[in-house]
Amino acid sequence: MKLLDAIEVEILPKHKSTALFRIENRLNEPNSLDLLTRLQTLLKKGYKDFIFDLSATRTISSSGLGVISYCQREVGFSKGRLVVICQDKTVLKLFELTQLDQFIRFSGSRGEAFEILAEK
Repeated sequence: MKLLDAIEVEILPKHKSTALFRIENRLNEPNSLDLLTRLQTLLKKGYKDFIFDLSATRTISSSGLGVISYCQREVGFSKGRLVVICQDKTVLKLFELTQLDQFIRFSGSRGEAFEILAEK
């Protein structure tokens, strides 16, 4: 059975101007470009805060890391915030090795991600 790579976007009505992206299986070149396009569309619509849920992500390619880094920059330019949910040690190690963990906020759960976004 083949695992599908999928990106789902959830608009959170209780959290104005916040969108949650759930990234399933892996983040590679084809779906990372989809992630970027969707994020840019939401930024144009006025969304400021974003959560990337990588709980079900097993691998990230260099393209995926590059797009996450670019998304962080775009969100920052819009005076918004990006939080990444991730518990997978291998995936977290990729962020550490590329030093992206110095620029991106991480959380272990959705609840913690919302707490980070609630900080002023």
